[in-house]
Amino acid sequence: MVMDTALFNEFLPPLRRARGYFLYTADGRRFLDLYQDGGRALLGHRPDGLQGIIKSTAAKGLIAGYPSAYEHRVEKALKALFPQAVSVYVYRDNLELYRALSSAYGIHIEAIRAADPLKGEKGEITLWRPFSQTEKGISSVVIPVLPFPEGLLPGIAVVYDKNTKLDKGSSPSPLALSSTVKIIYELVHAESVLAEDSFTVFNSPLWDRKGVWLLFKMGEHNYRNFFVKSLDAGVLLPPESSIPGVIPLNFEAGSIKNFLKVVKEMQ
Repeated sequence: MVMDTALFNEFLPPLRRARGYFLYTADGRRFLDLYQDGGRALLGHRPDGLQGIIKSTAAKGLIAGYPSAYEHRVEKALKALFPQAVSVYVYRDNLELYRALSSAYGIHIEAIRAADPLKGEKGEITLWRPFSQTEKGISSVVIPVLPFPEGLLPGIAVVYDKNTKLDKGSSPSPLALSSTVKIIYELVHAESVLAEDSFTVFNSPLWDRKGVWLLFKMGEHNYRNFFVKSLDAGVLLPPESSIPGVIPLNFEAGSIKNFLKVVKEMQ
């Protein structure tokens, strides 16, 4: 599915930098990011310590996709995040992951679709989104949606069914693997300290809130109006209503004050 970025193209000014959950434009404006690149910036746009990990791995010359110690480290980290899993598989990219799923299930690769429990979907293969209040082991194979830029994250399958065996793939770049280890342990830590009560301020009839995720309940016209008013209030929403919004894991009341006025107005 191709994302419609028309709202971004029409209303979002060019960005100059990003820090934490804030985006800064070339003309001096600041937006609190409730899109977070579809959840790929769920830990913020500059997660603590990630830059150091990338520099350290690159300094060792470990960039090419050769077998490395980081493969075991990723598997260990995944077991910490998914302690009930039977096995985990790490691939160079999602294409290689879906090829392995195609072989295991005897289904053409283009017919494979991961169900999204956040939207009430069920299937043998499901997505898992951090802090979504959905169970981690509700299907045979879980594909975690981890907060890391698309195209850089290895393909990952977490298997809960002992009878499900996947082919192994080629080695991802240690640069990607070391970053993945850091991200996973940051999620493990965040899960242990996350205060669910802090997100109730975002409860609204305009969406269903599931953990930090917001499922919008409005038509295209109303959402467009909501998007523009939210941007004027200093908050960036997803470019289309079918994409879940994401509440920042930490925020100050002052940064959403005007946005909550818009929400109340739209209800």
